[in-house]
Amino acid sequence: PTKSSSSSIKKFSNNDLSFSYPEAWIVNKYEITKDIVYQISFKEDNEDIAYSILVQRFENSPSQLLEISVSSLKESLNEAVFLEIKSSKYNNYSGLVQNFTYSELGYNFKGSVHTFNAEGKTFSILKAWDTDNRTELNKFLKIEDSFLILE
Repeated sequence: PTKSSSSSIKKFSNNDLSFSYPEAWIVNKYEITKDIVYQISFKEDNEDIAYSILVQRFENSPSQLLEISVSSLKESLNEAVFLEIKSSKYNNYSGLVQNFTYSELGYNFKGSVHTFNAEGKTFSILKAWDTDNRTELNKFLKIEDSFLILE
């Protein structure tokens, strides 16, 4: 058998959403509050990739979820610089985004937290990438371009 190329994609789908992601990534779903809140995170080659999706099965405002998400990030990334909150679109879903930058172990990172409501649920998308590695950002775009909320 031949090893598949790193550009191959897989599809994730559950009752709430679906998206495509690079085949080399491992996707894990964690229940935070049973049947109400869960998180989907990604790993590649046993390394954490800074990409996660938080789903709340109750409707919260995007601004409330953004405040919660950013507050949590500020605790773990105490040197991060957060920019102003702006209106945004994640794929076709309108909401809010807050961009940030931080440095860790000599590497510079950019990131964003997107929040939006769809189908009676609130979503928070966190992504962060090494500013020297455009490949990571392109992998994130595969998820974003294929992201779909299911009814």
